[in-house]
Amino acid sequence: MRAVGAALRTSWLATWNGPFHVGRLTPPVALGDALLKILETIWRTLLIIFLGVVGVVVIVAVAAWAQSLRIGEPQLSELQLTIRPYDMKLCDAEFPLFIGIVNKSRRTVKRTYLALEARRPDRSTNLVSYSGQSLDNDAIIKPGEGWGNCWSVPELTGLDQTESARTLVWSVRATTAEWAE
Repeated sequence: MRAVGAALRTSWLATWNGPFHVGRLTPPVALGDALLKILETIWRTLLIIFLGVVGVVVIVAVAAWAQSLRIGEPQLSELQLTIRPYDMKLCDAEFPLFIGIVNKSRRTVKRTYLALEARRPDRSTNLVSYSGQSLDNDAIIKPGEGWGNCWSVPELTGLDQTESARTLVWSVRATTAEWAE
């Protein structure tokens, strides 16, 4: 082990000193020795710059590699969500909102958080009173499989007594998901 350490130290010193190494200069100094000392200083400066550039390239390469691993993570867009409000073939009057999820990723979904929205036709205001909160769904959905459930109508704000939740335009989106390892 000591021999390897000594060989590495010798190799590093040879590289650091470079081809222009003259050692310490003592008076009287010849012009040639002074020029070699300048070349030695330039060599060491270029070596430091080179090592700095190599270091930056290595850091960027490692960061790109780590990012490529994250790109392999499933995305929310790989969850296909469907809402079928008031389809009495699927659900009953107490729970009239059918929400279906199909997992199109390559990993199992452990949990999904869903945002339910209801709007009047041709309007943008979400009437669901808990907008910003999520429906918590702990169904485990394997790759290529689906899951569906009927949900109750949430509390709605700004809905006139003459209006029905049946006339609203319903939508659902996944806000976050937890994936199995």
